Amino acid sequence: EDSDELYCSKVKSIISRIDNSATVRSLASIETVDGGMAVRHVASVKCKAILQPLFRFADRFEFMSEERSMLLPLKKSEESLMVRLKDHHGVMVGAEAKLVVMRLSSNRARFERENRVYEILGPKALPGVLPQVQVYNMDRVGSESGTPEDASFARSLAEAGGNAPYD
Repeated sequence: EDSDELYCSKVKSIISRIDNSATVRSLASIETVDGGMAVRHVASVKCKAILQPLFRFADRFEFMSEERSMLLPLKKSEESLMVRLKDHHGVMVGAEAKLVVMRLSSNRARFERENRVYEILGPKALPGVLPQVQVYNMDRVGSESGTPEDASFARSLAEAGGNAPYD
């Protein structure tokens, strides 16, 4: 067994024994002595593949950041929030993620109405209207119609204290 495989198995073992993912994220964000880079950024490709999902919202989205601070939301109202994200779904570690916009909505009726419009339009969106990549519905979590994506979204919200990460 090579040293990279041994190291990765140790990382997996440590992560599996820590219940709180915030603790794992904190450990992986410790800066190296020589370069001041986070451990997760200088890890081997295999170890990055283990660590990176822990830093993603709903296991796939990375909130955009600039100089270690969050970018301002694209739009914020009483009922919704639109933010720019990197979507790592299906992207190999180290490859460039797709830039997407996520809209978080607290108005159930408006969410369902807009969702029906997208269903009617199908994959052919109107000019200037972004197509839906994924829909997360908190009401489906734990039900027969619930999806693994709904569950990961709910888990990410719970871990972020419901702010995900905006107030």
